[in-house]
Amino acid sequence: MSLAALAAGLAGGRRSEAAGVAAPAPDHAKALSARQFGAVGDGVADDTAALQAALEAVFDPSDHAAGLLVIPPGDYKITRSLRFTQRENCGQSRRVSARGARLVSAIPDGGHVLHIRSAATWHFIILEGLEIAGSGSDGHGLYLECDTNRAGLYNFCLRDLAIGNCGGDGCRIYGNLFEAQLETCAFRGNRGNGATFAHSLHGGVLSSIHLFGCAFDDNEAHGAEIVRAYDVGFHGCTFHRNGRFGLLATNGCELVADCSFIDNHRSAFDFANGGAGMGLRRYATLVGCISHSTANQTHLIDADLWGSFARLVLIGCRATGEGPAAAAGLARLRGWGTHPATIVGCQGAVTSAGGVQPLAIGGAGGSIGASAEWRSANLLQMGEYRMWVDAGGRLRLKKGAPEFDGDGRPAGGSGAGR
Repeated sequence: MSLAALAAGLAGGRRSEAAGVAAPAPDHAKALSARQFGAVGDGVADDTAALQAALEAVFDPSDHAAGLLVIPPGDYKITRSLRFTQRENCGQSRRVSARGARLVSAIPDGGHVLHIRSAATWHFIILEGLEIAGSGSDGHGLYLECDTNRAGLYNFCLRDLAIGNCGGDGCRIYGNLFEAQLETCAFRGNRGNGATFAHSLHGGVLSSIHLFGCAFDDNEAHGAEIVRAYDVGFHGCTFHRNGRFGLLATNGCELVADCSFIDNHRSAFDFANGGAGMGLRRYATLVGCISHSTANQTHLIDADLWGSFARLVLIGCRATGEGPAAAAGLARLRGWGTHPATIVGCQGAVTSAGGVQPLAIGGAGGSIGASAEWRSANLLQMGEYRMWVDAGGRLRLKKGAPEFDGDGRPAGGSGAGR
């Protein structure tokens, strides 16, 4: 497919979205059932070939395709990976409805249970109601992939999925995928991460991924991990009892709102060797999040504020601990003082190193705490004047930003200062 064709496809799709045009609806009169392809769903018969044929039929990009596949309730034994690669542009709705259906993996060789790949411009996909029960010897439970910038997979929705006990991640979304929603999905008990969201190494961008009411619990690695990407938002999600971080974002995370982080770092020996519910590098905004620890989770967030655009905003968050984790705090911060950290109306202890001194407003004491170090991004500012405490313990004042510790003049002295 040429770049010109890809650009035309993307532009056409976005013009339709901008004009408020909904995704073309499938013809329900032509809806397919997995039973038509020979799927049994008794947990004993091998349903791999039947479901493979059903997926190829529903994802057919042609205009005459049904566009809707129903997998009736039942246990469907899978002995090898279900795979589909979209090689032609497809902008019509394709939907798999599988409420009450469970794929029971008997895959022994590390193959992914359901692997959907795009090598074209593909959008308007819905997967709903499906449960995937991994074998522990398989790979990822659900793998959505577009490993090129010459194609795209977007406008997709994963709804009411439950994926557990997979040998890899519960769900991996990788490459040039964007404008997607994951709603009330559960990724629990997987041997890798609950879910991974990653840019491809070969071009393209993962962006505008929003998750609502999802559970990332009891996984052996991280609850969720963002790799090389950052434009992912979590709303009302749980990150509980994972082996390592509840959420790890090594390149940033746009928004984490109303989420809970409880008793992560189960694989740590004890509290002293544990870690935070969320691990962060660069930047993030957390709103209304809670952290509670009874064992090895030390903070709500451990943030390294390095690199371009580094910043952290915490609003209305709180952290508590009990028993051996009674000392659990809100945040541990590292980075240069020039990188801003703002904490508003939060509860819990904050420790910092490397010059980071957060601006704290309305904490437990109801006061405003600004940085005292002259090079900080969070100096107290009144009009055009900055205030800080110099190395000798004197309060200093300057019109404009200070250029060194002894800049300006001591507060209460004469003159405006430089």
